[in-house]
Amino acid sequence: YGKGDFLKLNNDTLVHKENTLDILLETITNNIESKNILFFSNGSINNITTLQVDDLDSFVNIVSYNMTWIACFGIWKSDFEQIEDFNKNAKLQLVQVDILQSNFLGSGQRVAVDTSLSVYSRVYTISNSDPYTTVDGISRSTSVSYRSSTQFVSNASQFSTKMLTLGLNYGYPISEFQGLQWGLAASQDTLLASSSSSSQQSINWVRANGHPFLQTGTSADGGGTVTTYDFYGTRFETLEAVAGWSYDSRNRALFADRGMRASLTAQTTLPIGSVQYFSTAFNFLKLQALPKSFTLAFKVEAEFGNKLGHTSALPPYKMFYGGGPDTVRGYKESYLGPRDNYGNPAGGNLLTVSNLELIFPTPEKWKANVRVSTFYDIGNVFSTSGQTFVGADRQTPVTYKFSFSELRRSTGLAVQWLAPMGIFRFSYAIPLNTHPGTGIIYADQREGFQFSIGSAF
Repeated sequence: YGKGDFLKLNNDTLVHKENTLDILLETITNNIESKNILFFSNGSINNITTLQVDDLDSFVNIVSYNMTWIACFGIWKSDFEQIEDFNKNAKLQLVQVDILQSNFLGSGQRVAVDTSLSVYSRVYTISNSDPYTTVDGISRSTSVSYRSSTQFVSNASQFSTKMLTLGLNYGYPISEFQGLQWGLAASQDTLLASSSSSSQQSINWVRANGHPFLQTGTSADGGGTVTTYDFYGTRFETLEAVAGWSYDSRNRALFADRGMRASLTAQTTLPIGSVQYFSTAFNFLKLQALPKSFTLAFKVEAEFGNKLGHTSALPPYKMFYGGGPDTVRGYKESYLGPRDNYGNPAGGNLLTVSNLELIFPTPEKWKANVRVSTFYDIGNVFSTSGQTFVGADRQTPVTYKFSFSELRRSTGLAVQWLAPMGIFRFSYAIPLNTHPGTGIIYADQREGFQFSIGSAF
């Protein structure tokens, strides 16, 4: 608990530039008579200015989109002590679904428990993070998670997956804007496909990889007719090595209007198990300020994975999906790319997406909570991992190899609204080159209006 006249609360990962604290103290001294609240964005001070607001709520509303409000929060102690029932109100400000202890037993480490439940998936995670494992700023995170799912996405065919994963990751800040990450993840997996409701691609994979096994089950209808089902399963363990690089110079985490964010990640299984594969991911976002308070946002996402050794194809739970609010709007979620023998999304091992967005000026009082834009999306999902697919007639072989002519395009309008529950995203898109379908090739599934809750662009 601070004992000075001015309290400055800092996130434990905040990086201060040289002489930042000296400038902070000098500015406080020069303004101590007027006792204004001071705000310094991300420890970077270019021009010394004083931010004046009517109350604490207004202050938090204005600056909370920059990093976290704790990392960018300074207040006079006398004003802080006048806040009624501060602990209760502070909890109401948080938009958190995790149980998080940032200073566990006074150690400075973070402990979090997260539960994520949906109709077809359950994920339980316990994690521990030490932001300063060494004096050089290397961070360490350990986690244990259990996942049980019956589908990979909401529209996919039935496929049971149970995964127990132990993770160890390290991070090193190269500079204020970029860092390196690396680690290991050990996983024990059990996959189960049904002869009655799983795709043929899933059945083929579990029968050819890991340690396959066969189970049978029966069901009876009202008339006493008994039906027998086969369940094809496999068990295996993997040890993944992960390495990545990230860069983020955006002026704020939510609704940024200038700066750049980029990341490159690669992971591969070590050759000690029966299932081997690798995958890579590249993400890039550039925000460019334009005249009249317009902003141009350009985003690229590319992900690729494939089998290694004697594994027949990339595991089904590692496939990528396209279409919908997060990739190419105007097309039904997950329906771009390969389809299984039931016509449901099967996913692919190559995802390419690009988005160009013109963000309109927003009135000052709504700027921190609302964003309106027009966009152009292009992308698709492809399969190059050796899987076989059949067309809509369920017998003619088809392929989903990469081709520029197969990239789907759309344009439309989007609205993002920062609400207490998260960021609500609405869009209406017009697909520009849908495939009408044939007796063999599946038709593209259109979906003009789409809604989701998630992260900001």
